[in-house]
Amino acid sequence: MSLYNLLIVDDNPAILGALTQLLEGEADKVIGIKSPEFIPGIMETREIDLFIMDMNFRRGATDGKEGIAWLKRILQNDQDAVVIMITAFANLDVAIEALRDDVQDFFPKPVKIKELKASIKRALRKKAD
Repeated sequence: MSLYNLLIVDDNPAILGALTQLLEGEADKVIGIKSPEFIPGIMETREIDLFIMDMNFRRGATDGKEGIAWLKRILQNDQDAVVIMITAFANLDVAIEALRDDVQDFFPKPVKIKELKASIKRALRKKAD
């Protein structure tokens, strides 16, 4: 499988650092950012093949609405974008809404890296077809 550009968005520095480090060998370029506010600028300057994004960024937020809003924004700018969502506050309603909005996959934290890597490979194969 050819290498790709990966953008990881998570406000938790430990999770962001761990995912960035664990996925570095899988991609040409892994970019890790703490705030989704940087997504539009990055998308303007670089092609992103895959996004891994937390669903909550505001302090105390647990409903996933921020992640869903950013998912919609990403897909407005790139209808072929592949987005995998992660959250510490997983519930069935949030997962269903994300899947309805074309998220590729959905993982509760702590993320199992082996499952995440398998999901990434499936997503990139699907995008290539």
